Amino acid sequence: GDVYKRQGSTHPWKLGIQYPVETNMVKSALKFFGDIHGDEIGDNRPYNLRELSPGAISLHAAPYGIDNIELEFRDDQLIDRKSRIQWENEVVNWILSDQNVK
Repeated sequence: GDVYKRQGSTHPWKLGIQYPVETNMVKSALKFFGDIHGDEIGDNRPYNLRELSPGAISLHAAPYGIDNIELEFRDDQLIDRKSRIQWENEVVNWILSDQNVK
């Protein structure tokens, strides 16, 4: 797959799925997007939320025991309208197809 370079860092992942705790939602997202994009999906990459304490998740989800993940798209994956719509459709299809997300 493509490797994206920006500001001295290399990101081979089209989409990073970050999470503080591995839940059924996380497993579902990794499988769904992995089936489509293979190794171009980052499992807790480029950031590991087990090591970081991001604002929204640490404030609004984790303290209340709410399952959560963060989807981080590589910049070049959202470069035009067609690309954004493709990813939007994939995310919606994942949400609608999986009982662990609802």
